[in-house]
Amino acid sequence: MDSKKRLIVTSVISIILVSILMIGSTYSLFNSTDVDQEANVYKLGSLVVTVEDAGNVTLDVSRPISNQRIPTITPYRITVKNSGTVAYKFNVILEPTTATDEINHQFIMTKVGKLDPKQLSDCSNNIIKSDIILLPKTSVDIDVRVWISEAVQNTEINKSFSARLKIDGIAAYSTTDSIDNGALVANDVIASRFSYDNSKTGLNCSDVQCAIDALAENVSGMISLGDYVSLTPTKSSYSTDTTMTGYTSSQTIYPKELNLWRVIRINDDGTVEMISEHVSSTDVYFKGQTGYQNFVGYLNVLASQYENSTYTVSSRHFGYNGQTEYITDTSKFTNPAPWTSSTGSSTVESQGGGDELYTTDYDLVNTVLGTRVATKPGSSSSDYWMASRYYYYSSSTNYKWRGRGLGTSGSYANSILYSYNSSGFATGSNGNSLRPIVVLKSGLKYSGMGTKESPLKVSTK
Repeated sequence: MDSKKRLIVTSVISIILVSILMIGSTYSLFNSTDVDQEANVYKLGSLVVTVEDAGNVTLDVSRPISNQRIPTITPYRITVKNSGTVAYKFNVILEPTTATDEINHQFIMTKVGKLDPKQLSDCSNNIIKSDIILLPKTSVDIDVRVWISEAVQNTEINKSFSARLKIDGIAAYSTTDSIDNGALVANDVIASRFSYDNSKTGLNCSDVQCAIDALAENVSGMISLGDYVSLTPTKSSYSTDTTMTGYTSSQTIYPKELNLWRVIRINDDGTVEMISEHVSSTDVYFKGQTGYQNFVGYLNVLASQYENSTYTVSSRHFGYNGQTEYITDTSKFTNPAPWTSSTGSSTVESQGGGDELYTTDYDLVNTVLGTRVATKPGSSSSDYWMASRYYYYSSSTNYKWRGRGLGTSGSYANSILYSYNSSGFATGSNGNSLRPIVVLKSGLKYSGMGTKESPLKVSTK
């Protein structure tokens, strides 16, 4: 996995018979190569690339444009924004995509900002502007004009040309507090003003590429939402307590098997919340009224088995957001039905009426990671518990107490633990996997790329 970051925005330029038509729209398109396909925020700097459409432009091949008339050409504007924490050095590329019979590149002219015009044929690797450097938390507008040279020959009639604008770059630390992107308005070389700060990591580098290669293995103090983190729990195994689950037998979980995590929240105090990428290979069973009463609290106990005493400060099970952990008021486990509506404002959560507090984690994970679906290690998608209860009312003689969970589709499902149907109470049991959330201590250091193939490693130094 190299550290090169690529973001591509596409516009189409067409020349048909005697005209060229440039068409675009306002949008952002992220394409990444050799980096985590699920992330737009990278370890070595984050970028947002947008195209602001200038409208359709039609140029007549029979009336080619001279250099003096270039200011009349409506440009495509690319706004490159660096929202990350390190500088970004990139090139602007006009990448041809014409299928057949392409116009000779010596007649395709380009102009970036106020730089001198260039023939595309003179641009090595189709790079129309190289070595633009963008500092963290800054942005730059890049105007790109493309037209037919006045030197175009009749041999080019009936040919066509299509291309896409492509941003291709690398990132590293900079010692400079401000960089003048004047290369877009003059012919100076910004790269000459860029210097790598060895003091950031103690690396011995004299150029940007060296810094990138080294930082790929030694990036410290940087972590972003969605990052993959490698962290192995302290405990090797733990057996469930039947007096808490209400189930007839105990199950053994193996915390060390869950050693790959995803960052879902970075708190103001510097702590970092992570959810396990996978769910436990063991299904944990809850049963009856006992299982229902202890459901939330004991899921949190199970989640705590996945902590690492060196790096984590706390934990919770997926879906926990302050629910009553252990229900001690059993006065509502009665017949007829204690409440005549399902979980909601008319039920009392502390008496077993269920809750809807799971939605915080339910939405957070989906927003940050793009999915709630999870798999057992080395296996297929699996159901897993949410630390939330659900009371279901159908009629005065048909009502149920359920534990909430997530199905393999990522939507929630309810498992009956205790119920009343027609003539009496019934005890049910169900098992699902666990999905813990742990909270990293503040002040930790991180190294690595933060991708699935190269997750961040945590250290205290």
